[in-house]
Amino acid sequence: MALDPSRRSQPGPHVSDTPQSGGGSPLPAPLNVLVNQTLEDDFCRSIESVDPRVHVMRVYEPTRDAADLRDEAAWQKQSDADIDAMLAKADVLFGFNFPIEWVDRAPNLRWIQLAS
Repeated sequence: MALDPSRRSQPGPHVSDTPQSGGGSPLPAPLNVLVNQTLEDDFCRSIESVDPRVHVMRVYEPTRDAADLRDEAAWQKQSDADIDAMLAKADVLFGFNFPIEWVDRAPNLRWIQLAS
């Protein structure tokens, strides 16, 4: 399944049309990154630290009582409804793989980053 070329981002800075309260410059548009792998908080914060616009959303969340995050049981997959809501906002998909159908369910998708 090919990405629609009309969905490519335009060059230059991306800002929303909504000005800051009280007037002034427009707020930068967020860049929503949907992570489809078990990624610990420190790594998510590291991704978000690249730019204040970056917001990480996770398909897999650590359970509160997880002592060892290397154990698969330490992670809980979000509900299908929550994943659909995140896909609706996602600009970037990041992970080892993901269902190809997600491309059609992510109207703002601009970038796919696969880990190896």
